[in-house]
Amino acid sequence: MTETQAKTDADPKAVEAAKDVAVQLDKAIRVFRMYDSGNDLVTKFLDELDIRMRRFMDAYGDLSLRVRPTSFEYAGATIAGTGLDEFALALFRQGLTRLSLATTIQRDEVRRFLELLSAGLTGSDSDEDDLVTLLWRADLAGLSYSSVLGYQE
Repeated sequence: MTETQAKTDADPKAVEAAKDVAVQLDKAIRVFRMYDSGNDLVTKFLDELDIRMRRFMDAYGDLSLRVRPTSFEYAGATIAGTGLDEFALALFRQGLTRLSLATTIQRDEVRRFLELLSAGLTGSDSDEDDLVTLLWRADLAGLSYSSVLGYQE
């Protein structure tokens, strides 16, 4: 199946639900960057993300997004929208090429993932603090990802 065929065969409702999760994930990360993790607004955005993730997962199972330089892809269909281009680029620049959330992901894992994204996407120049390293160290059971290999000398 070609990529073009996959795009036309993708369930439009599933694509829209995946976009809803990606948009809410972007919003939640922005809130996590601005407020203390105990803030009521952080809890509100985390709750909304949890609702959208569960809605998606109840209907379609695990959510796996391909990370592109200016968008995401779900089931071969491009997911783009306000703010998602910046979010996708930030993940792509950190070396992520795929991000998958399993139906078994727990709320505390989602919170930790958002904390890691907030820390990893701040633009730190330290090799030890890049997002892929943070995710690897956290070893979140309900989250998997693919990344490109870094430059080796």
